[in-house]
Amino acid sequence: LCNNCGPTAGANILGYWHKNGYYYLQHDWDESDGHSLMDCLWYDMNTSCVYGTPASNFRSGIVHHANTVHNGYLGIYHFSASGDSYPTFSDAVREINANRPFGILMRKRKHMFTFHWLTCIGYDSLNDNYIYY
Repeated sequence: LCNNCGPTAGANILGYWHKNGYYYLQHDWDESDGHSLMDCLWYDMNTSCVYGTPASNFRSGIVHHANTVHNGYLGIYHFSASGDSYPTFSDAVREINANRPFGILMRKRKHMFTFHWLTCIGYDSLNDNYIYY
């Protein structure tokens, strides 16, 4: 599917939680290729080939996927999610230190209207503030 970076970042997050006690967020075959989960999230996030995945749809799509029975997924959890329009480095540190990977929508430096979703999994603050994805 086109513009699938948001669903891919969401699938990475759900895959993490799947491996950490929330088994029913993905199917067994999602662990090998992830296509079913990414395709499902593409629709859950109302991703567009033109506009991609807006931030509010990213959050609501992951919550919908986790909490609603559909497309062969069980949806048995009661998750919620919040978002921050202007996150700081300390926000990222707090989430990572709490063992919560998160999605972040980045604007590519040289392209005013080109955005890309990433899954953040770590940071480095020894020499400079870096977020790992």
